Amino acid sequence: MSHLLVFSNDPLKAYVEKGEIKGRYYNPENLFEKVTIFTPCDEDISPNQAGGIAGKAEVTVVPVGSMKNLKKLCSISSQERRVLDFARSFNPDIIRAYNPRFEGRFAVAAGKALGVPSVISLHADFSRRRLFRVEGLSCAKSLLYSMIFRFCTEKQSYSQADAVIGAYVFTLRYFENFSVRRREVIYNKVYAPEHSGIAKQEDFTIISVGRHIPGKDPRPLIRAVSGTPYRLILIGQGPLTQASQDLAKKLKISSQVDFIPSVPNRDILPWYQRAHVFSMAMLYGGTSIPMLEAMACRLPLVLARPLWEDAPEAIGEDALLVERTPEAFREAFRKLQENPEYARELGEKAWKRFRPLRGEEMERQEAELYRELLQGSRKV
Repeated sequence: MSHLLVFSNDPLKAYVEKGEIKGRYYNPENLFEKVTIFTPCDEDISPNQAGGIAGKAEVTVVPVGSMKNLKKLCSISSQERRVLDFARSFNPDIIRAYNPRFEGRFAVAAGKALGVPSVISLHADFSRRRLFRVEGLSCAKSLLYSMIFRFCTEKQSYSQADAVIGAYVFTLRYFENFSVRRREVIYNKVYAPEHSGIAKQEDFTIISVGRHIPGKDPRPLIRAVSGTPYRLILIGQGPLTQASQDLAKKLKISSQVDFIPSVPNRDILPWYQRAHVFSMAMLYGGTSIPMLEAMACRLPLVLARPLWEDAPEAIGEDALLVERTPEAFREAFRKLQENPEYARELGEKAWKRFRPLRGEEMERQEAELYRELLQGSRKV
């Protein structure tokens, strides 16, 4: 029986609450017959509440306690020994973590101790320099922890993992000077909508999906629709949500801007399909999941020019790139609203860019990586 051990970034209950559960996320192509998930909390949900996150596999959820505090960081060696005892009792064939920090270090240590492969994936840019440029002093605490992690966990995670996956090319910049056994790029799994032909909103509608944080500040978009007949749908929340709602009230456009805190992953694509344009004032590099979802729904993308790339990864010049100002976004929206054929062409180009990155292909690549690593180990 093939057995995968997963170190989850967050408790499964947090993913359920945010609607972020995806079928087979931990078990591409139902490769594994058994999946054990170590979660960083003291109590978590039962496997049957996890919405098929491990596909058809037999699932065991094991809360191993939260690691996200300074006290645990100072006792990381003893924490590692404790988690290794857990891992030995389950005897997995391969181990996966989704960051290079506590979970990544524990994953590679367990793999080494048990003589099985370990895989780490990166789903964000861990560069402190780029984080500070985007978020300034508001990220001081994150920067401090990040510097500690660099020496306590990251080098060990990267150098000892059998493979390191970047969820987009840009993530790999961070550790390009580290010694890594194998690097792969496998984008986040996004699947094309099952149903087409969903009617568009009557009003010209812009949709933006993502957390309300400094690097994804929605306020330029709110200002952009002020004085226009356009409708703006903002799906997400974060520390800038209240300021964004206050701005909409100040501009007297609250009726034009819909704030939707979250939408379950299984229900998200129709929201895109009913909109006319996807837009994001993102400063971070790489490709976000909402960008891929918009591409899958054949939407034209209006994006802020990247700070560290010539064009956004995955969509490239087939997006309408603008300066991160309300005026530039407003002009781009007007251009698309007045020229539906141009908007349709951009949407089709986005779809063509998406096809090689579709969820089925990413799932195949991830499963193939697991197969190769298992084949190379003596536990097959």
